[in-house]
Amino acid sequence: MVTPEDKVPFTQRYSSEAQLKNSVTSSLDDNSGRIQDAKAKVAELISSLEDGMIAANIRRIQECHLLLIFRTVACLGLAKWAPDVLSGDPESMYNLLHEHIALKTFEQVSAAYGYSHMGANLSCVHDFALMRKLYRSFVFSYMYGLAKSEAKSPGSVVKGKQMTSVWKRRNTVRMLLLLKCGLH
Repeated sequence: MVTPEDKVPFTQRYSSEAQLKNSVTSSLDDNSGRIQDAKAKVAELISSLEDGMIAANIRRIQECHLLLIFRTVACLGLAKWAPDVLSGDPESMYNLLHEHIALKTFEQVSAAYGYSHMGANLSCVHDFALMRKLYRSFVFSYMYGLAKSEAKSPGSVVKGKQMTSVWKRRNTVRMLLLLKCGLH
């Protein structure tokens, strides 16, 4: 049921049908190239994935869901989804736009069972306060750390990822040698 309060923002923003139509058309026209490029960007993402749990989970998301996400980013005029994590300001309009895109597309893809392979709890997906806390923790803590490290020493994130794999392999070999020698 639509209430009069639901309509207020639109009646205040648009004074005529022509203005509304122009707004929708100009948004699509202004971003049509990016919207058209979404399919190629999805293909580029899939082909760039390496081994690992995150890559495997991305591969399991249907293309239509990835296209929804990429096209939403494009429709809103962004060349890419790239929140400004180094600013430390999650309340800037730029960062809020990224947050709402992430939360809304996550909710939509989850509702369409696009993340069912990860066992997402759908009752939590609709808890905006919880999802916002999780998003901000991930973006402004985890991603902030990666961005800060990369800004300080370009290439350090990729190198760290590669070295983590090396360290894991070395640890596995060490444990096998210890077991073989009976020194565990």
